[in-house]
Amino acid sequence: MEETKPQELQPITEEPQKKKKKEQKEEISIEKLELALYRAQMAMVRTAATMTTFGFALYKLLEEKSRESDRPVLQVITPKTIAVTLFFAGFLGLVTYSAKHVRTLKKLGRFRKSFYYSGIMLMSYILMVLTLGLFLGITIKG
Repeated sequence: MEETKPQELQPITEEPQKKKKKEQKEEISIEKLELALYRAQMAMVRTAATMTTFGFALYKLLEEKSRESDRPVLQVITPKTIAVTLFFAGFLGLVTYSAKHVRTLKKLGRFRKSFYYSGIMLMSYILMVLTLGLFLGITIKG
């Protein structure tokens, strides 16, 4: 009979554990980036809403002041120009950042069709329509 040799124990490697931890860290960093994108989108909505509100309020104030006096309040810039500029800046910022947000989510592989119906995008759409309506209203009204 042959003697059986004890099997050598394989050293326990930590490679799978390190790899798993690295994947978890990557996943967490991608989630953090995604959350940062949503925060930036919300900030852009807030900025666009502020610009639209400020443009409308300034338009109404300056328009009323110019009605009271014979000469315009500002010699170079009309209330309409100020309002249209602020509306356009808010609208353009919101549209470009929304597109950038979608592109970045697609790059990260996190984009889903349902994103177009998320709360922040619905708010963006409403604000875009409102701003565009005010823009057209002031432009047509003259």
